[in-house]
Amino acid sequence: MADQPQPNGKRREIADRIFVGADGSREPTAQPNTIAGEFHFSNGHVIHVDFARFSDGVRACAMSFGAMTSIGNTMGSAKLSQNDQIEAAEARVETLYAGTWRSERQIGPRIGDVLEAMIEFRAEKGKPSDPSWIVDVRRKMEAEEPGWTARKILSDYPAVQAKVDAIRARRAAERAEKSREAAGTAPTADPSGLLA
Repeated sequence: MADQPQPNGKRREIADRIFVGADGSREPTAQPNTIAGEFHFSNGHVIHVDFARFSDGVRACAMSFGAMTSIGNTMGSAKLSQNDQIEAAEARVETLYAGTWRSERQIGPRIGDVLEAMIEFRAEKGKPSDPSWIVDVRRKMEAEEPGWTARKILSDYPAVQAKVDAIRARRAAERAEKSREAAGTAPTADPSGLLA
């Protein structure tokens, strides 16, 4: 159920949110075949939202809002470091680009990092990584076929692990440089006395 703030700080349930698939399935989260949404209220009232009735502009706005919200939600709380937030957001973007909406939070090495490292490793050995090879390897890794998990590849190929570490270090260095540049252009005033 969706929540509504109450004066005492507790939340009250309002309605269950359901996503309706083209096949009539009803799920708690959006699916690739979702065509409508419903709010089911505790008093039995249902609001049905047929997405096909939205204008192209409204569908584009809804898609943009949903994608950005999904990416933003992966960053978690403000307790995470900025680098961890960036890593989480980039991993979610990668998941969406791969054609997956619903996914378990990825634990461990990012498939995109391992794939990038494998491509670099193969290039150094004179082995090209054509698009069909890349698609096939990504599919095997995402399906976690035996021998094709990111962890297994990194365990079996320390040189690929070293490249993943270098990729992460390169990204962190690029972010640090952007932060230094931003700090160089920021006003030097200290209105709250924080730096005094």
